[in-house]
Amino acid sequence: AEAGGWRNLDGGTVRVKAGTPKTIRRIINCRFGTVDSSVSGIADHGTITVRTGTSNACNNPKQPTVFVIYTSNPGFVGHDTASVFFPARLMMDIVVE
Repeated sequence: AEAGGWRNLDGGTVRVKAGTPKTIRRIINCRFGTVDSSVSGIADHGTITVRTGTSNACNNPKQPTVFVIYTSNPGFVGHDTASVFFPARLMMDIVVE
């Protein structure tokens, strides 16, 4: 489905501990071995931080990787929704416990 020019993908559900930053998604490109630094995200009841680094993926122990990190707002517990933007829009359900 298209929304605002983005192709929507279902990112599934992730459980996180309230107030604790957690990587909720790794974005890699095995075909080209590069990462798109324009990745960004938003959440209704928290923040999305993006950092680049490497991970062991694609038979490469130093595969370039974008880490998408979620942190809930102070005091928030419950269901949150996050959107991660890269060449598509990844919709994720986050359960903050």
